[in-house]
Amino acid sequence: MKNFAQKWTVAILDFLFPQSQKEKELNSLTTESFLIKAGRKIDTSDLESEQIYPIFDYKDELVRGAIWELKYHKNGRIANILGEILQDEILAIVSDLATWNNFTEPILIPIPVSKERLRERGYNQCELLAKEILANSGGFLTLDEKVLRKIKDTGSQTSRKNKKERIENLKGCFAVEHPEKIKGKNIILLDDVITTGSTLREARKVLLKSGARKVIAVTVAH
Repeated sequence: MKNFAQKWTVAILDFLFPQSQKEKELNSLTTESFLIKAGRKIDTSDLESEQIYPIFDYKDELVRGAIWELKYHKNGRIANILGEILQDEILAIVSDLATWNNFTEPILIPIPVSKERLRERGYNQCELLAKEILANSGGFLTLDEKVLRKIKDTGSQTSRKNKKERIENLKGCFAVEHPEKIKGKNIILLDDVITTGSTLREARKVLLKSGARKVIAVTVAH
């Protein structure tokens, strides 16, 4: 009975709020067709020198639409597509780092959201991606979505005027619970979008201070 009611609710919402052409296009995509149509990343050598690896160009309309669908509509199909792509990218990155930097048995940690944001939205889109990645990982990494916590609501970073303001706004916003879980471990931070990199750098700093061996970061777009 509950499932029947849910189906009717979805049908009514679809009738009242029909999908836009862009939403229809996104929901019709496969992983392969998304890769063909989406704009790959621009030159990010400055970020890769810090071992931050974005995949797509956020200016690309399809990429931006996919992230919006994931972030604000909890689109499971998009989460699955992006999760498969991220899993392949992470496997390639880890394969290289394992050889030269002993980057083995990594722990995947999604960037957390504050309690206020979680109550407002009901989910963390980075956790959705992380679970999709783990489902396709074949066991080469583990997931911990609780060890890194966001203890201060920083609001939207895009509203900050410059890099200095963003860095100041993020100070003290992350904390590590049970640091023994990451002591001496290799970490992969996961975020959906990177702009200046301030969020990832602050999270990395906290993780390293808490005993992590090495911390890299992977994002959907930049």
